[in-house]
Amino acid sequence: MADIAGYPYAEIVFKLDGQGRLQPSALPTPPAGVTDLVIVSHGWHMDAAASQNLYRTLIGNLATADAGRFDAAGRKVVVWGVFWPSDRFRDDLGRETEQVLGGQAASAGGELHLDVLRRQARGVAEFLGLDPAQLAIQAELATGGGGDADTLANILRAAAARTGAADADTQRDHKELLALPGSQIVDSLGRQNAAAPDAVSGGGAAAGFHPEDDASDGGQAQGFFSGATAGVAKLLNQVAYYELKKRAGLVGERLGTMLDAAPALANIRLHLVGHSFGARLVTAAAKSMAQRKVASMTLLQAAFSHNSFGANLRYGPLYNIAAGGFRDVLTQKRVTGPIAITHTWRDEAVGLAYPAASRVSQTISNLISVSPNFGGSLDVFGGLGANGARGLTNAEGTDVVYTDDLVLPHGRVTNILCDAIENHNDVDRIECARIVRAAMALG
Repeated sequence: MADIAGYPYAEIVFKLDGQGRLQPSALPTPPAGVTDLVIVSHGWHMDAAASQNLYRTLIGNLATADAGRFDAAGRKVVVWGVFWPSDRFRDDLGRETEQVLGGQAASAGGELHLDVLRRQARGVAEFLGLDPAQLAIQAELATGGGGDADTLANILRAAAARTGAADADTQRDHKELLALPGSQIVDSLGRQNAAAPDAVSGGGAAAGFHPEDDASDGGQAQGFFSGATAGVAKLLNQVAYYELKKRAGLVGERLGTMLDAAPALANIRLHLVGHSFGARLVTAAAKSMAQRKVASMTLLQAAFSHNSFGANLRYGPLYNIAAGGFRDVLTQKRVTGPIAITHTWRDEAVGLAYPAASRVSQTISNLISVSPNFGGSLDVFGGLGANGARGLTNAEGTDVVYTDDLVLPHGRVTNILCDAIENHNDVDRIECARIVRAAMALG
């Protein structure tokens, strides 16, 4: 067994088979004498190399933050890294918008180039297991609206359905995307109601996804364009994003079932750590574990709904949420120790791109900063990584500002404002490792 910073390390790998089904490797066998198992998951658009780098840096910083206290207390820690298929489609959620736009943001009302749309369609096709050439043709046809746009939406929905059904939260967040005719979606996403700023500095690529990990297209496909071509590009983006979000939940459910059934883990404390969609993955794992409790859970810049753990949430006349999709994690006490959630508005991926990707009927292309009503705590589509968990009682959760010597209460959520985190992927830093270490404290 390999090691990271002196901790024994092994991997759990999920792959897609030829039918689009997720297939996991067998769980590793923990070494004798292990007391604590840390299971960590990467998020969106990270390949194996990037995920390994995240794990090695974060866990290396965990060893630094621990400073030998685990050993002194007789605790033997092992780390398992989860790898799941999130890397085939490159999207702007995984990159900070200043890097993406590079000062090249387009003015409002411009038409998206067709060659950008074709490339976008090919990337989404590969991610969803479709024929790239055929989807590129259908995407171009869909710019004419009508039945061709309806056909495109139906093709994309059918492809996304191959990997399994989405949970209730995901279906609610994307109900328009899943139900409206494609022609209506393309028309809505292609509209522009206000002028974009002349330049963007540190701003937000509010709805942008495209399949290549460079900024060569400037403002193309970033949500800074209007018209039917942009509407089709945004439809492609939203379906790919929906599939990533759903896939993280399905992997987590499968992982939780496997952990629940593993006799070798019976006397080992489980600590779940997830970044981005990986935070959704480990939360889904905790929810699905009926036989075994989780000792702690740390969600680093989580890319899922800030309503997920709450109850009785009201956002005007259209959205009244009786219970979030992961409410059971709290009410059924799936986690006996701390649940630590980092958040900061400096993470514009969760603050801007996450809520934008859940919207079909609202124009979002001009937004360049998070606000209370867009991406913030008053937005029904806000994310955990921006605002922490909303809708909790005082007994269920509390809000704190990060300090180096955090003490986290057991059996409760602690929302940790951590502005030391500079962007969405900046979660391998020492501050995040200290939070993981605080969550692992036995109390």
